[in-house]
Amino acid sequence: MATKDEFQRHGILVFDEMVVRKEMRVHSKSMTYVGFSDFGDAATASDDLADHGLVFTFRAFGDNYSQPIAVFASKVPRKEQCLHSLF
Repeated sequence: MATKDEFQRHGILVFDEMVVRKEMRVHSKSMTYVGFSDFGDAATASDDLADHGLVFTFRAFGDNYSQPIAVFASKVPRKEQCLHSLF
């Protein structure tokens, strides 16, 4: 951001909900799951795979880039619960 002019540093926060494919991938060489993150005690464990995601993104006004800030995964659309936890 230090190399951007003042207008390029301004933007908008965007919330976008999406549907994701229901599948789990395994890295064949290491035999580990790909794409999972351990959030420790901050989240409860579940065996269900998420099929929806809510993405919180910064979109710059004067430049052609966007920066994802957070992604919330869920089994069903839960936009209001995720938004409530942000504020």
